[in-house]
Amino acid sequence: MYFDGKLPSAAHCALVYMMSPKNKYYDHHHNHLVDSPIHQMYFFPKLDDKVFSLQSSKVFLWQGFPHLSALIVVVEGE
Repeated sequence: MYFDGKLPSAAHCALVYMMSPKNKYYDHHHNHLVDSPIHQMYFFPKLDDKVFSLQSSKVFLWQGFPHLSALIVVVEGE
């Protein structure tokens, strides 16, 4: 959809709070739901992997979307 021009990129940054202690995501590799820690997601226009120098296991750059990048910051738990 993004490559067809139907899905816009984040022209500016955006913030999403994932503050529920019941967050889950679907693990497509193992075909089951997995618990996700409480976290914040900061969305940016698509970034190169080298933009951030991340040394923490609680902060990482997620590149799962073709049109934007997400900096994920774990605020509680693992």
